[in-house]
Amino acid sequence: DTDGGMLHQSWERHATSLANAAEDDLSTALVAVMREENIPPISTSQGLVLLGFDTRPHSQRLVAIAIEGIVAVGGTPTNLGLLTTPQLHHLV
Repeated sequence: DTDGGMLHQSWERHATSLANAAEDDLSTALVAVMREENIPPISTSQGLVLLGFDTRPHSQRLVAIAIEGIVAVGGTPTNLGLLTTPQLHHLV
């Protein structure tokens, strides 16, 4: 979200679609979301995305997958490492 808040509930179906996409289909799923939400093509969109993770065992893998997706759509990921949710919200 551009204001650092939570994404609108309408994005839940996109999150579900991306989370359930096979690794080989992730780029296709991302492009579908971009098309449906009228997100500009890769060549014109270069947003900075801040990421952090918590202590759950799967968190670092989720960040790695998110980084792949961010790069796939032309964004710039910055992994801030282990953070609490309030710390990440403050940074955004």
